[in-house]
Amino acid sequence: MIGRPIRIVSILAALACAGTGVAFAQGLQIIGFSDSVRLRVDGESIDLAAGSAGYEIPAGARATIRSGEASLLAEGAILSVDSGDSFMYVAADGPGQILVQSGEVSITPPGGGAYSVVAGEFAPLTGAVHAAPPLQRPAAPTPEPAAAAPIPAVTAPAKEFDPLTALASGIEKLSKFQRPTLNMVVEVRPHYALSETYDSNIYLVPKDRANGVKTGGGVLGSWITTHDVGTKMHLPFSKRSKLDLLYNAQFVLYATQPKANNAVNQTLRFDFKHEGRRGTSWKLWEHYLNTEDPAFSELVARERRFQNTVGFEYDHARSRRFFIRPRATHTVHKYVSRTLAASLNRYETDFGADIGLRVQPKTRVFASYGRRLIHYSAGRVIHSKSHMAGLGVEGQIAPRVTGSIRTDLTLRRYDVPVTVGDRSVNTFTSALDLAYRPGRRFELRFAASRSITETTFSVNRFYVANRSALGATHRFRKLSLSLDGSFQTDRYPETTTIAGRSRNRRDDLYSGALKADYQLRPWLQMGLSHTRQQRHSVFADQFNYIDDRTTLTVRMAF
Repeated sequence: MIGRPIRIVSILAALACAGTGVAFAQGLQIIGFSDSVRLRVDGESIDLAAGSAGYEIPAGARATIRSGEASLLAEGAILSVDSGDSFMYVAADGPGQILVQSGEVSITPPGGGAYSVVAGEFAPLTGAVHAAPPLQRPAAPTPEPAAAAPIPAVTAPAKEFDPLTALASGIEKLSKFQRPTLNMVVEVRPHYALSETYDSNIYLVPKDRANGVKTGGGVLGSWITTHDVGTKMHLPFSKRSKLDLLYNAQFVLYATQPKANNAVNQTLRFDFKHEGRRGTSWKLWEHYLNTEDPAFSELVARERRFQNTVGFEYDHARSRRFFIRPRATHTVHKYVSRTLAASLNRYETDFGADIGLRVQPKTRVFASYGRRLIHYSAGRVIHSKSHMAGLGVEGQIAPRVTGSIRTDLTLRRYDVPVTVGDRSVNTFTSALDLAYRPGRRFELRFAASRSITETTFSVNRFYVANRSALGATHRFRKLSLSLDGSFQTDRYPETTTIAGRSRNRRDDLYSGALKADYQLRPWLQMGLSHTRQQRHSVFADQFNYIDDRTTLTVRMAF
């Protein structure tokens, strides 16, 4: 069942105890696991890695494997579990029993002969090992009897079909048919978060001038109350197939100018994954977003928009080293406002494939090719098609460093000639996302990207965004501290004239955040954070801003 290397803690000693009559422990002993394993025992999260102290799951406690694979020992029997399995060990006067609530648990009794227990079933554990029967010498072969004279075959007369007899037989078989049972465990985890934020610049505009001139709604601060409520659902159809659903509703309430700023945002996610044999897996997802873009002033209110993404990815290992991964996504952007809809309503279709090699057990390098089609659907005629070819590496990049690195050469060509700028645009795009974990409690993150983003600013069709970010998190027993910072440069390719100045717009964005989270209970968390954002633009009077946000949050997750 377990395909990755398992760290054996004391399995040989445990088997020896099973054969010598040594008393067993009162729970499930974890005797082996993959590089790391995360589990939840009666609401408490347990993380085990190399060098961790031994752990025993108490009898009567519900255990869920959140990630990784593990081997357990109970009454001399070996249990094999992996991610998604949920079970309970019930001790009794006789042999103990295992109740499987989701997934599938493999049990190997001391005498061998492994069997599986699926969701909704009880299974007793086998007692002591029975001795093998003594060997018997083979008896002398018995001489074959003399062949008898052949008996002539007698053909029975064919029976005539009787419809009444056939109907009666069918009714009798139907009456004996047992009702099929369908056992499926659905894991439902509701959550709620209440946040109170003070935002010093809700419209993200430049400072008010000394002569009284304001940009947009001017610099205004406001208290913001946010309610986040939703639920996660996990449906393990089998040991290899699972469905995850997420719904979240966010209610944003402003104390200042609420009519222009109050908003309701909704998110719905559907993710299905199937892991086949020999390194084959495929994913299917749909992500829906119903949100409102921020307001610019009390008169220029928020704008409602919808975004829906459907995607598919198939990962197939042709051998122990070679793999191929075709993929496709389709995204629809839609604005309710007719003015913005005419400029930004569009759909984007991406499809392509990665082909690569597994150079290490947890490291893969690949070459990729893809196509991107952008079609504006409400009047704007700047449809384009792009070719993207590049290289990448993912997985274990270096000791204690995981993540992915990818770079592509993007060749974009617009369907019709444009009045300003080039019809063909060639540039490099990239994405880097790395995490360094020297221990269980500390994590260092680094991300960088270069991308092409659609825009409606002046005569520009797009801008190129270059971003880098650095963050660190240290976890104590119940306290977690995080520090994050980022820098981004947005460059617009076409010259724009504003207030008599003609320049290519460039925006530099700085962001820094400090955050502290405290785990009051396994289901209750409190957090405090402060974020500062600044933008410096060549058109300072229109686009510069400074914004400070301080937030206190209480989260409940079950």
